[in-house]
Amino acid sequence: MSSEVNSNVRNRFSWKSSSLSLQEMNWALTAFAKVAQTKATSQSIPFLLESICETLTLESPYLLAWVGLAENTPEKYVSVLAAAGPAKGYLSGLEVSWSEDSPLGQGPTGKSIRSGQPHVLSDSQGDKSFSSWTEKASAYGIRSSLSIPINGYPDGRLALMIYSSEPLAFENQILQIFQAMADEVAHGIKKLDLNVQLAAEKTQNLNAQRQLNEILYQTIKALSLTLESRDPYTAGHEDRVSKIACAIAKEMGWSEFRVQGLQLAAMVHDIGKIAIPSEILTKPSRLSATEMALIREHSETGFRILKDISFPWPIARMVREHHEKLDGSGYPRGISGSEILLESRILVVADIVESISSFRPYRPALGFEVALEEIKRLAGIQLDADVVEICIQLYSEHPEQFHS
Repeated sequence: MSSEVNSNVRNRFSWKSSSLSLQEMNWALTAFAKVAQTKATSQSIPFLLESICETLTLESPYLLAWVGLAENTPEKYVSVLAAAGPAKGYLSGLEVSWSEDSPLGQGPTGKSIRSGQPHVLSDSQGDKSFSSWTEKASAYGIRSSLSIPINGYPDGRLALMIYSSEPLAFENQILQIFQAMADEVAHGIKKLDLNVQLAAEKTQNLNAQRQLNEILYQTIKALSLTLESRDPYTAGHEDRVSKIACAIAKEMGWSEFRVQGLQLAAMVHDIGKIAIPSEILTKPSRLSATEMALIREHSETGFRILKDISFPWPIARMVREHHEKLDGSGYPRGISGSEILLESRILVVADIVESISSFRPYRPALGFEVALEEIKRLAGIQLDADVVEICIQLYSEHPEQFHS
């Protein structure tokens, strides 16, 4: 850490005369700066806590740093969430409580958690409140410690414990630095917890959106099946048109969201035929002019059925335009060129291909080769040339998408 950084950090604290060595002061300031940096880059609370313990004990005068969680159990034990340092073995089998009624709650950790204030153990050798741990602490060379509460943890109260091999290691100026450090850690915890909450909320919203999309799909599918029940000869037509149209859109590089809108529109593009008598829909011979005029009303009828539904896509408009042609010869409104949605231009190509290639009450199936020749003949005149080209290319490269 550069002297410039230490100087900037030093300005946060007001120093009084102290017996601290310059080396100890500079190390404390450097540790504070590193913790602040760690807080800014940590992606999770466990990583933040582990990093802080490592920072405080790596090439430092401190033997051990650990973060404890006050458990809400009858015994009120303090569990270890993170720890680092050459005396880390001190924590093995260590029992610490934050209960005021337990001897294990009379140490600096328990007092700090209960009071919400820092607690300094100046010398473990002469402090009776530390008698439960004196022998073990001596074995690890521990003479003094500092316990500081950390606020903001979502699952309970935390405390940071730091141990030194020297007595009186945590004088006023050092305590001031560590208090500021605890505030930095608390701020980092709150920020990370907020990120976790936001991520959970985002996941919840995405799951809800997926569920709504599935409900929407099933509703559209039900409408499609209702129509097929009245016209069994064209059963599966809308589903096959949907697959062809979506394959074209994906080849054009459309987003998943836009493709989904096209898929749903294709699944109900003939919904207006629900208003046409079934004997006309299933008539095994050519339709009369009057019957054909009635059939041509299905695009507008479908539009009226769907127009007041607040889809996030222009589905009603796609349904209305799926028989429009580039040269204005289509129906129901006879619009042309760029007045027709690209989605609608894809639908009309997919509809023609599926209709010609499939069986109809008045003729046998003519096959995909005949269908592709027909859209090729109409490309650039009635049909979008780019859409036709992609459709023909897809059939050449992936015929299974058309036969499924």
